[in-house]
Amino acid sequence: MLLYVYDDVPLYWDAWDVMDYLETHKPLNLTMVTDPTTGGVVGVYRWTGSFGNGSRFEWYTFIRADSPMVEYLLIIYWAENHKFLKAEWPVDVLAREATIEPQFGHLACPTHINTSRELAKFEVCGCKWMDISQADKGVTFITAKYGWHRHFIHYTVCSHDGSFQEAEVIQRAYEFKTIVEKNRRSDDAEQPNDAEDEN
Repeated sequence: MLLYVYDDVPLYWDAWDVMDYLETHKPLNLTMVTDPTTGGVVGVYRWTGSFGNGSRFEWYTFIRADSPMVEYLLIIYWAENHKFLKAEWPVDVLAREATIEPQFGHLACPTHINTSRELAKFEVCGCKWMDISQADKGVTFITAKYGWHRHFIHYTVCSHDGSFQEAEVIQRAYEFKTIVEKNRRSDDAEQPNDAEDEN
């Protein structure tokens, strides 16, 4: 996976428009630190880095013995204006369409720009998962994001055989989102109440 920072200068509405000219980008420099593994976790790796006007991030990768998924947790302290942060994965999959989950159901979006209509679909709305598959294999991306000034982006990548239906992608996405939300609520419950501390 690669992290890139893009310029984001919309033509009309700030923070609403995303333009298709996002070609001005640069990769982020990462410093890797390997953390010790515990329990059922096969490998845990940690990267750190900083960029721009004081933004910084921590990026963890988890590879578990009992799961086909590779999990990522990206913690970002954001201090930028008119910038985009994107994660990109090069994959060895030949597909004319990707399947994405919006608010309800799922829909197919082109992976190419052969026509002006396809060019206009450079940005799509996705909630929990996105899958790109050919006839015999594919890759699924599942996300669970929350945060404001400090952003927690917890996501996973999973290769699979066959179609996304055969790989039970929708069920995996719901299971992953449920686990992340449960852990987040537990963490929030353990945090001290600032209002009570001030009294």
